[in-house]
Amino acid sequence: MDLKNRFQALQQEDKVEDDWFRFKDTVNKAADSVLGRRRGKRRERWISPSTWKIIDERRVLKAKQEQSLTEGKNTEATLKEYKERDKEVKKCCKQDKQNWFDSKATETEQEVQTGDIKTIYRLVKELSDSHRPMIKLADGQRATTH
Repeated sequence: MDLKNRFQALQQEDKVEDDWFRFKDTVNKAADSVLGRRRGKRRERWISPSTWKIIDERRVLKAKQEQSLTEGKNTEATLKEYKERDKEVKKCCKQDKQNWFDSKATETEQEVQTGDIKTIYRLVKELSDSHRPMIKLADGQRATTH
């Protein structure tokens, strides 16, 4: 419905470039409202939304800290507050990453039981973050796929 109403505005323009930019903008806005945006890069896919909120708070504190350094007032309090928030971010990120790895490992174990080789290979490749996925065997050695 949202997308349909926005297409009506496209019929009023004459230039192709304007039509294209308006169409692209309309589709992107509709996709954002329906799907939402995923925060972070591919390597940061394990960070939870609550941790992103703490990261944003830390970013604001960093700006306050830099401003207080230039103005020369209350620098110790802002520095202390920033350091506490930084420790909290690092702690939350470490926990998020561990939770993400645990969930992927559980998912991989379930796929091993069902025997879906394609999904197993994809998960191992995703977990290994390399061009050659490696699996640790029960005896501690690594088995590589070639």
